[in-house]
Amino acid sequence: MIKEVAIEPEVMATWQHFRDLWDDLGVGRGRLVAEYPEKWREIVCKLALSRSSTKAAKIFACLKPGPGMGGARRWVPTTRPFPNRNPGEAGLWLKNAESHNPPDDFDAIIAAENPRGARNVLVAGDYLKSHATWAVPSQKEIPRTAIKLLECADFLLRVSNELILVEPNFDANEARFLAPFEALVNCRASGGVWKRLELHTKFPTDRDGKPFPAALPNRTQKMQQALAPLIPTGNTLNVFFWQRKAGGKRIHPRYILTDLGGLQPDYGLDEGDAIGDTTIVALMDETVWETVRGDHCAASQTFLSSPGWQVPIAGTK
Repeated sequence: MIKEVAIEPEVMATWQHFRDLWDDLGVGRGRLVAEYPEKWREIVCKLALSRSSTKAAKIFACLKPGPGMGGARRWVPTTRPFPNRNPGEAGLWLKNAESHNPPDDFDAIIAAENPRGARNVLVAGDYLKSHATWAVPSQKEIPRTAIKLLECADFLLRVSNELILVEPNFDANEARFLAPFEALVNCRASGGVWKRLELHTKFPTDRDGKPFPAALPNRTQKMQQALAPLIPTGNTLNVFFWQRKAGGKRIHPRYILTDLGGLQPDYGLDEGDAIGDTTIVALMDETVWETVRGDHCAASQTFLSSPGWQVPIAGTK
């Protein structure tokens, strides 16, 4: 659901193009721009400064925000090589960007021109945002399976450092929850460790829906037994059990949250009961993602918690 795009530095350093492109980037818009080449942001800022110090300051504030600045990154590192580095060659950046073959090619390339008529190259300021190469649906209906859920989240998780799963009804006794959990948690590149790995769920309740503390030890034991073998060694999953505050938000929506943005699966983070079951996965608006991310963290003031309701599970896979 999220495209990786490449934008020619000269284009991004031009204020008119920057202004048009910036709001179309980010997980909530379904597009992340690759830092191609490695120091892409520095190159863009330098070029912008050579044209206008006023506009360069605005571009710099977006591409190189200071510590504590809010908002999610709209750019991601890339492992793609930048093969030709001859600074005197005309059209060098575009030739390099076009040189990557499927499945390692960019979903879209924004450049000042398209001399070779490449399929995935769009000329800055001269294309419709409805163009298939650029357009991204904000919602997608998918079969309710672990494989299809992972397809929606795969690119986002591979470029993120954090994974926060919110599933109020998570049940470690049910296989339908375990397959999606394993698929998502193991999406990091080989050897990669999540800087933050969390699962947020509801505190156990009795048949009347009232908190049932006596059930918590058994619930956490079952999670330890079922989830530890699914989590790569070196990672620790922190499980949070939450209660609803009087008059506060209901613990109901499900989310896949990262440090870059998030997705919201309608039915939840489990597989369906029948072959034809589907769910709708939606891109989260950045402001909603920020709010939800604040709701689901160790310091949350939105829900009720207690130190004994936070359980670490070390991976053994």
